[in-house]
Amino acid sequence: MARKKLNLSNPGDSTHFGSDDLDTVNYLFDGQDQSAANPIDMNTTWKYRNQKLVLRNPANTFSSTVVNPAVTADSNFQYNVTYDYYIFIDPDDGNKIKARNNRTGTIDSVHATNADVPIQAAIDALSAGSTVGSATLPVPGAGDNINLWTGGKYGAIFVGPGIYKFYTAVILKSNILIAGAGAWSTVFTFPDTLNLGTNAQDIFKSSQWDAKSIGGGTLTQAQLDQGDTGVRLRDFQIYGNARNQAYGLPGTPNVNTATTTVVGGKEQAGTDSWGHGIAYYGSDLELNNLLIHGCSGAGVIIQNNGAHLGSYVPSGSGQYNQTSRVLNVVSWGNGRQGLLLRCPFYVDRYWSYGNGEAGIDVQNSAYFGAAGWFGNMEMFYDGQNHGNQSTVTYDALGFEMRLTGYVSFITSSWIEGPWGPGDSLVMGIEVSSPAGYQLTGACSNNNITNCYFDFPRKSAILMTPGAISNSVQATVSGPGGSTFADFSESKAMTIQGGGRNNINLTIQTFNTGTVNGLVLGRLSPSAGSWNNNIILNSIDNLYAIDWQNTGNWYNSITCVCSAPSAVAQYFIKPAGQTINANNTFHVDGVGQSTVSTKGQNGGLATFSGTGTSTGPFQIAHGLFTTPAVVGIVPNTTDALGDLYVTADATNININYGMAPHSGTNNLKYYWNARVSS
Repeated sequence: MARKKLNLSNPGDSTHFGSDDLDTVNYLFDGQDQSAANPIDMNTTWKYRNQKLVLRNPANTFSSTVVNPAVTADSNFQYNVTYDYYIFIDPDDGNKIKARNNRTGTIDSVHATNADVPIQAAIDALSAGSTVGSATLPVPGAGDNINLWTGGKYGAIFVGPGIYKFYTAVILKSNILIAGAGAWSTVFTFPDTLNLGTNAQDIFKSSQWDAKSIGGGTLTQAQLDQGDTGVRLRDFQIYGNARNQAYGLPGTPNVNTATTTVVGGKEQAGTDSWGHGIAYYGSDLELNNLLIHGCSGAGVIIQNNGAHLGSYVPSGSGQYNQTSRVLNVVSWGNGRQGLLLRCPFYVDRYWSYGNGEAGIDVQNSAYFGAAGWFGNMEMFYDGQNHGNQSTVTYDALGFEMRLTGYVSFITSSWIEGPWGPGDSLVMGIEVSSPAGYQLTGACSNNNITNCYFDFPRKSAILMTPGAISNSVQATVSGPGGSTFADFSESKAMTIQGGGRNNINLTIQTFNTGTVNGLVLGRLSPSAGSWNNNIILNSIDNLYAIDWQNTGNWYNSITCVCSAPSAVAQYFIKPAGQTINANNTFHVDGVGQSTVSTKGQNGGLATFSGTGTSTGPFQIAHGLFTTPAVVGIVPNTTDALGDLYVTADATNININYGMAPHSGTNNLKYYWNARVSS
């Protein structure tokens, strides 16, 4: 009930208690707001028993009752602030976007439309005072790939549910975490018809991106080593809204969004680009539970100098980790790459579809290096800037994934063919004497295990001449007799000229006249493959191997050919090149419907002499080509004599200077032949 007002003639004054003073007390307990004239300043302990502290909504219609914990001894309670800033859309204030400082409770930034303004204000406030390469801090040395920042400059930002429109890129800074309410709840996007033709137009980019990502030719080693570190982004969606912009839809590439350019036929990085979901220059970035799609540029680019790979101890700091991590990320429908890596990386549970360029591109140059681990990925139908499923002309840049560099791992992943007429996985780049930002061709000591390649457009796995000392264990499934034009040149694997690779492949259903299993060597420009150890399990393939270069040397090939579907198959494509005798073959044709799969054969051959014929007495050896080694041992007296032996692709020919005696089954020979020496 309303409390009674004290009606006395003396209201009191500054030194005397009167009726107004008691009225103030009454108002305090009667729900009346006296904040303007008489704010209450509490400095006395108040004790609330269980469920006696009740919080009310502004309309005073609903209650939230505080239930005390079970207290068995004296203790202190402190409000925990999980995030330093809360970004939210305020429906009670015209849907303005606000940044609330959870440390002070104040609204530090407000904007009616531009979500980038309050988010940037929160980042800047948490990073205030941090410096990069400060003269008061140690100057980075050759081993110090770190962003130098003064102590205490870090923080966490939570962005609530809603669609947040960015009119310019939000600049990321070191040791900042930005979390959303979930990938389908918190969405960052560009507004319609925003002109993306400037390098400021990305959703997120790090503070060093513009200065360092394309400035390698003019920067010192110490400057190259500077970059942001410790950034964490998680639980939100990036929608680049490319369909409502002027540039960059997949399938309609625009030069202004290019992440590389082609100079003299060779790819160059160091290209100014924009329209990306995340463009990061630095290290120790972590992306977790993100959906990134519809960007005019790439979904994600991560780049750093990479001259000092791994973890090490730079001067004046603890152990420092360069590796950036991509976890539970989906990237689809972006104008350029889904994920472009120019850094040490760890990628787990990544899904890619329908990007304009590769789903994943691992790039190296003199100014950056990439190496790391991939696992549990699914990728298909990327490369949409390079034609479509009716295009058959080979496009070397229309690949699904490219791997360059050293000591990377791919495991437990499914990779289907790209949308355009390119390869599924390219290992290495054919380039000589790279300099500056020119992409390098080396691809060595990489390991691919337990991977599945399905429906390749060209080669499921392409090893360029720069692919050396790699290990591949995979299953490749072909088009299965499909007559569609987009599968007319499918190949399980092509080794164009590299060496010392260990290959263990199961290949199946490459069974039309124009597709092949494993292509070894390259006819033009000529490149032989050497010292490869190859194990093939060939199932229902017309040709297990297409031998494309006479210069294929010292390869060891073990192959089991089977045809459970009664598909006629051959071990070596008949139109291939001459097989050098230095190669070793072990071929088992169990289950095949032809006998042309054998690499070695032997037995006992029997003939009848006529007394006049000197030969040739022909033994059908059943090998897939002319044997390099033939052994003949006469097993009867009449078979002894002045004999000599020749061989061709079909028979072993035994000839005599003088005709053997006449008789029935009197000429017997133990024989053996093998393709390799």
